[in-house]
Amino acid sequence: MYTSVSSGASRVALFFVSACAVALLTATPTAQAQRFLDDDPITEDPDRLNMPVPVQRTASDYVRFLSNTFVETRGDAGPAINVNTLQQVPNSSWYETRHHRTRMTLEALRRGAGETDGPATDSAWVVESVLSVRPVARLRIRDGDGRRYELRLDSPEYPVLATAAGAVTNRAYHALGYNVPELRIIRFSPGRLVPASRNGVQQADIWQALENAPTVDGGVYRAAALRIPEPVVERIGPFRFHGTRPDDGNDIFPHERRRELRGLHVAAAWLNHTGIRATRTLDVAVRHGERTFVRHYLYNTFESLGSAQVGPKEPWMGREYLVEISPVLVRMGTLGLSGGDWVNTQYPDVPHVGRFGAVNFDPDKWRPEHPNPAFAQRDSADTFWMAAQIAHITDREIRAMVHAADYPDDAPVDYVTTVLSRRRDSIAAAYLGFGGGLDEFRVSGERLVFEDLLHRYVERTAPRLRFVQWHRFSNEAHRITDQIGRTSVSGTEIQLPSGHSPFYRARITTPSYGTTDVYLRRTGEATPSGHYEVVGIDRSAAPEE
Repeated sequence: MYTSVSSGASRVALFFVSACAVALLTATPTAQAQRFLDDDPITEDPDRLNMPVPVQRTASDYVRFLSNTFVETRGDAGPAINVNTLQQVPNSSWYETRHHRTRMTLEALRRGAGETDGPATDSAWVVESVLSVRPVARLRIRDGDGRRYELRLDSPEYPVLATAAGAVTNRAYHALGYNVPELRIIRFSPGRLVPASRNGVQQADIWQALENAPTVDGGVYRAAALRIPEPVVERIGPFRFHGTRPDDGNDIFPHERRRELRGLHVAAAWLNHTGIRATRTLDVAVRHGERTFVRHYLYNTFESLGSAQVGPKEPWMGREYLVEISPVLVRMGTLGLSGGDWVNTQYPDVPHVGRFGAVNFDPDKWRPEHPNPAFAQRDSADTFWMAAQIAHITDREIRAMVHAADYPDDAPVDYVTTVLSRRRDSIAAAYLGFGGGLDEFRVSGERLVFEDLLHRYVERTAPRLRFVQWHRFSNEAHRITDQIGRTSVSGTEIQLPSGHSPFYRARITTPSYGTTDVYLRRTGEATPSGHYEVVGIDRSAAPEE
């Protein structure tokens, strides 16, 4: 089923009639004129049209927690609807495929989002507001070049812990395609901060904030400097993980039906980002040329890895919700003697890391602190999509991102790199078998070529035997017609059928894992790759015995 809005001009109007769009996107195959349109598969969603700036809003952690726990956890049921015919997420104001499409350099992975090196150091930093003093100090500053940053410092008892975790997670999300702020670990002397003359900030306010922050290297402060790396018109508050924003004409897909938000569960599990929730996100109205539209950011990443922001994570974090009825009742019935496997999990004492490990890590059982409607709706297609991206990241590339934390020595770098590598492998084993574990399909000459992700990332043994059925496919009727061939393969290439049918469907069955249907469309003329192109993919799990 075609499930995403095309980039063609003929479909731009759908963004102004969201109800009609969703109806079309969720229509049954028989209601559609044809399965594949001329511009399939699309790579860009036109959700960056010029729109009025939405109204600012705030979100309370308590209200969102109660709502998500008892009211909105399930959200709008059904599969993700913002994917293209290859089951990929087109680039949008929410997501842009990066490392998985074109492997980023080690330096690019280390730098992450943005192009600056942090606030300019050739002049004073003007403190425009003190956002908080406790539990951690946060200040909003303007440097000599007029750029605005938010400075976040660590808690006094745990220097490095939160800012390091935030930097690593920020880089990982950026590589995976999410919008994140520019985040640089910086050091500064207190004399660099001066109060703004017109904002009511006093020097005493600055000193009060710094009194609640640790120093490193003899009186120098360490901070994470955050900045949205594009022209900001206005900050308009967090986004929700369900529903849509009525005052944003570009926002037509229910958020719990967005694959990038459903698959975010897998990425958050990998990074142990237990603090992922609405109040840690940010919608920003940005201006590009003549257009103003909303960009959606994962903003606060400091409650990740082994950090709970003000100190190390508690043992239960990542294993249970903040309030989870069933485990509580079990412990009450056993006088507190019963608990999850987290009760006896031991963590090595690695400085500046906190409780973060790979022992007993099950990505499907991982939990953030707060229930999440989009996470609750995830299915095998969503988790496969994200697992393939995470598995693509090598140990060396993980280490490059960990170096962005600017740890004081190599011990935490080595440990965090090892743990993330092992958690990555657990994610690959848990999710990459869906449909047989096949991806990256393309036509080369007279052969259909693909990657065996199970073989590459999980089993690393002899490739599995797979069975292939070829059918002609009627695009107008949206159904297969006559069968034209059967074969079996143990490699990653399949001979195309002879003939000149406009469309073919290859059904590739991997015993015990499921099937992947690959749709080929004849091109108008021969290309370097051949006469056909891959236009659609469908995956399904093996039937339960």
